[in-house]
Amino acid sequence: MSEVRTESENDSDFDEVLWQAWKAMELPEGYRAEIIEGAIEVSPTARRSHGLITNRVRRALDKFLDGGEYACHQDVNVIHRRKAWIPDAFVAPEDTQPWGDEDDLGVRAEAVYLIVDVVSPGKRNQDRDRVRKLREYARAGSPKAPPRGS
Repeated sequence: MSEVRTESENDSDFDEVLWQAWKAMELPEGYRAEIIEGAIEVSPTARRSHGLITNRVRRALDKFLDGGEYACHQDVNVIHRRKAWIPDAFVAPEDTQPWGDEDDLGVRAEAVYLIVDVVSPGKRNQDRDRVRKLREYARAGSPKAPPRGS
């Protein structure tokens, strides 16, 4: 008699396979990998103009958040249920230590209050950042409003 598995069990197994493959990847310098909607996506790091915009946003957020318990973070994975994204910047508690995932590969999505993705030209980039990653962020419950009084 064969074992019958539910779709969610199969999805969970597939997510685990993707997660393990993502963790084992050794990319050449200048590339990054994310797990987006059931696929590992490898892309080059940003161009200079993209980096300039991201840094302007980050500096503005740093000024706005200065002296509080939240900070703008960059170049860190956001992790949610065996999925991993690298937003251009995000706002989370300044001390992310309590919010690290079990493998210390990034910050758990539930700690993230704001996500910034600067969208590069091109249909593929726009579809990834404006559609697929946006859906992933929504599924993870990020971004969310910070607690009152913060």
